Amino acid sequence: MIEPTTRSDPPHSPSRLRRRLRRGLLLLIGSLTIIGPWPIDDAIDAPTRRTIDRLASSNVELSQGPIRVGLAEVDLTPDSPRPLAGFIGQIRTPFSGIDTPCYARALTVESASGSVTILTADLLLINARMAEAVVEQAGLRPDQVYFTASHTHGGPGGWGEHPLEMLVAGAYDPAYFETLAGQLARVIRQSRAGLEPAELGFVQVQAPGRQRNRVDPSMPTHDALSGLVFRAPGSSSSTTPIAVLAVFGAHATISHPVPPRLGGDYPAAMVAELKRITGARSVLFASGAVGDASPERPKARSGRRSAEALGKALAGDLAAALPSIRFDPEPEVANLRLEVDLPPVRLPFFSSWLRFSPALTWWIADRRTHLHAIRLGPAVLVGFPGDYSGHLATALAGYTRESGLSSVATSFDGDFRGYLVSGDVFRRKSCYETRWMNFYGPGLGDTFNDLARRMFDRLAGNSPPPALASPDLGELGPRFGLATLLVTSLVVVRRRPDLAGLLRRSGRLTVGVALAASLAFVIDPGLVDWAEVGIPRWLQLAGLPVGGWAIVRAGRRGSGETALLLGAGCALLSSSWLVVLMVLRGWVVAGLSDDLVSMEPRTRAVESREAADHQS
Repeated sequence: MIEPTTRSDPPHSPSRLRRRLRRGLLLLIGSLTIIGPWPIDDAIDAPTRRTIDRLASSNVELSQGPIRVGLAEVDLTPDSPRPLAGFIGQIRTPFSGIDTPCYARALTVESASGSVTILTADLLLINARMAEAVVEQAGLRPDQVYFTASHTHGGPGGWGEHPLEMLVAGAYDPAYFETLAGQLARVIRQSRAGLEPAELGFVQVQAPGRQRNRVDPSMPTHDALSGLVFRAPGSSSSTTPIAVLAVFGAHATISHPVPPRLGGDYPAAMVAELKRITGARSVLFASGAVGDASPERPKARSGRRSAEALGKALAGDLAAALPSIRFDPEPEVANLRLEVDLPPVRLPFFSSWLRFSPALTWWIADRRTHLHAIRLGPAVLVGFPGDYSGHLATALAGYTRESGLSSVATSFDGDFRGYLVSGDVFRRKSCYETRWMNFYGPGLGDTFNDLARRMFDRLAGNSPPPALASPDLGELGPRFGLATLLVTSLVVVRRRPDLAGLLRRSGRLTVGVALAASLAFVIDPGLVDWAEVGIPRWLQLAGLPVGGWAIVRAGRRGSGETALLLGAGCALLSSSWLVVLMVLRGWVVAGLSDDLVSMEPRTRAVESREAADHQS
């Protein structure tokens, strides 16, 4: 009796090998899609264009005349021990004692153009949610409060609910958040309650040897030590100042006792010493360009004594220059707060040319922040939303010096977007500041500096900067490439009806999503930034045409699995993730409809400005 035979693939048959290869390829594509690495794209043209367009249309009122100032101070020292913010090792352990109390101090400056309050606090930073709550409780507009902090790593924590904030500030405590927001709002209101006439003086000196470059020891440090001094009008050089605002850029990380103790580190010692030397009623400290600066620790028996020594040394450096200050009874004052559009999050993947997948990092931060600049006589304070670096501050100072004004950069202006470094440093140095704490890739630091220069020009009384030009040919390229794919796909499907079955069996959904994204780009490439994908421009332009060619080839041969996978992969890399990200971010319908409605008026406005600039 002859038994029926069953056909099975040999252990290493071509069909089984193809199945394994296909599964491995799908696993690889899935891991790359969800985790990465993806290429880093440092192009942020579209967000920058929108921001500069917003800056060009903003109103800046520059006034010159008498000013009035108001002061207030609130003790932020918690009533009971709680975790401190700054070091991961101390977020679970309540502080065991107090080295120095922590304070919030406010300085309000009123001129003919309005009033603005400079708020500084002995905190690690003031995040966006806290700043919003403070402004709301103070009953003010966001542009009326200029935020900064001493950046002490010994201040109270528990004020942040974002996972990254809880990593450095401890578990979120809603009750303490409300307490702290109320204290900061109260000190602002108090500083605005009693204003008195004042005249303004400014001094900026170099304090070499007080800090070191923590990113690249071979690079120089930004040693500027700045002081804004307010005194009663008509006073003599020996008159006691009303207030002093000191700005210096170095991390406040000297005093780090174990077990942890509450304290303001070297800024607290500097404030106390300046107050003793000058007799000023109030001395405020604002952290400057701290991103790449660590303090140079004087030798002492303990970290607390070392912090005291550095604070006193800096106070002496600034006090020595105070007699040379020239005071102006009628300084020029202006205030400008700029909403800034950001690129998508691009957390580096252990290198300067790779990043984690957007699916893994989209939650880290959103795409809107701000810059804040105040002109006070010869000084222009510029607040950055993060750890602003000294090499960027040096470049900004070189630009502003040409006009006879001085830039004073401060960090943590009511938001935190990681460490801000230049593209050159980002690519050259692999470290904590340029990898894990750099959220937006290599281009953001330079972009912030460019925006700060434009804001400086506005505050200096120069003409408004023009908006960026219309998209160039390189930006229009994707439209033609995607349109070509659409036309090609329609022709192929029409001529080859059997292609529909092939797509249905092996990737119709992927290609369909890619075509839907392509259609959105053909309507208006500006609806979604190419930067969302993070793919270099040459691959953006080549991916879909190559994918279209591969799909056509697969249709002609009937079973070209390799060609079909190539086509689907090119389409996936080039466009389909844009649609997925739009769904995740929750602005598909609203974003498309709003942009389609406003596209024509926005284009006409840009053309009108360009025509006016050309005529001028």
